Amino acid sequence: MVVEMANTTDVDCIILGGDLIHGTGSHANSMADLNYLAQVFQKAKVPVTASRGNHDNNDYHGKPCALEHIITDEEWTATLLTPLAKGVEKVHDENDPYSPYYYMDFPEKKTRVIVLDAWNYPIITTDGINSVYSAENGWSMYGDNAQIEWFAKVALDAELQGWNYVLSTHAPIVGSMSGSSTNANLLRSIITAFNNKTTIDVFGTTMDYSGYDGQMPLNVSGHTHIQSWRTLGDSLVAVNTASGRFAYYPDDGFTDTATEKQFQPVCYEGTYSEACFDAVVYDPAISTVQRFNFGNRPDDKFVITENGIDITETPHDGPLK
Repeated sequence: MVVEMANTTDVDCIILGGDLIHGTGSHANSMADLNYLAQVFQKAKVPVTASRGNHDNNDYHGKPCALEHIITDEEWTATLLTPLAKGVEKVHDENDPYSPYYYMDFPEKKTRVIVLDAWNYPIITTDGINSVYSAENGWSMYGDNAQIEWFAKVALDAELQGWNYVLSTHAPIVGSMSGSSTNANLLRSIITAFNNKTTIDVFGTTMDYSGYDGQMPLNVSGHTHIQSWRTLGDSLVAVNTASGRFAYYPDDGFTDTATEKQFQPVCYEGTYSEACFDAVVYDPAISTVQRFNFGNRPDDKFVITENGIDITETPHDGPLK
């Protein structure tokens, strides 16, 4: 249904939030699963982006992780990223042509979609058989300094005057599962400095965003297996892509804080909520992020103003037909 919607509406791109595989199979079986997904989304007429999740390296095999199981950056890029670009260039780190972090430009919309990799740990081995690190072995989110430097110095481009930036990450950049490591905190600080047009030190380099005529209003993510929205400061909305289960009754939503609302989404068989995904629209003319949920939860509208983010929720009236 996601592909059908993209092919019959004015959708600009499809964003996959990661954990596309469970990551517990053999290397051959997990690669077969990724190839199958690539074939499904190859039918879309628009570009498809994918942020790599903590399952997608295929390292859910216990600790330590056998090197033979790990899906490499080159395999990830060749299977999912390059084939689904649909003519729009995916720009990787110039020092790493297979970096799982990259950006895609949509000049007619003056929009850059930046994809970051929260679990970009180095593949290091001491015995030639197992990796020292794995995604579930306490690796600090965004631990590779090179990715953070690329984000701050390259992806956020001063030459793109008046552009908007959409950030895609597997884990949301704010909230209880966003990471508290040094680089995760630095990532949030860079975004805040960029949106507020101030300066920030990035590994010894002072980045001055005061002359950057651009804004990052939106982060799209997955990982948490809940449907949610959060805010970072007064200028960014973090939307968690839908994830749900089949049921015939709704669960109550719950709010962690004033800037974080979460739901357990519900899918209804035989309705279009069964697909359980979100359509997110950003209108820069009126600084509005609008989320249309295809589960049973509210449609949310966020208006970014000089005084903060105004939020309106429009609940669905019962199961979707």
